Amino acid sequence: AQGEAEAEGISQKEALEAQAAEEVEVEAQCEAEAEAIAQDESEAQAVEDMEDEAQGEAEAEGISQKEALEAQAAEEVEVEAQCEAEAEAIAQDESEAQAVEDMEDEAQGEAEA
Repeated sequence: AQGEAEAEGISQKEALEAQAAEEVEVEAQCEAEAEAIAQDESEAQAVEDMEDEAQGEAEAEGISQKEALEAQAAEEVEVEAQCEAEAEAIAQDESEAQAVEDMEDEAQGEAEA
């Protein structure tokens, strides 16, 4: 029984390490998405500045640019919400993994006793 408990402990450790690696990957993905959003916003601002200079000729473009910026802002909110949801799911998984590890530790203690 103790051998089984130790084997489960190793698989639990591997699961926690895999979970930690996934968390790092998700955080990196969120950072990359945030950087891409910031880059897009910077480019959109540059475009908007150019359109402001040529507003007399490009009134229709100004309207479409405003719509593009609004869509960009909505996308940014969506990406941030997605990142938060992923972070919450990771925290939930880690909490469940810790509970399993605690039960296995308790079972190993009983097996040793």
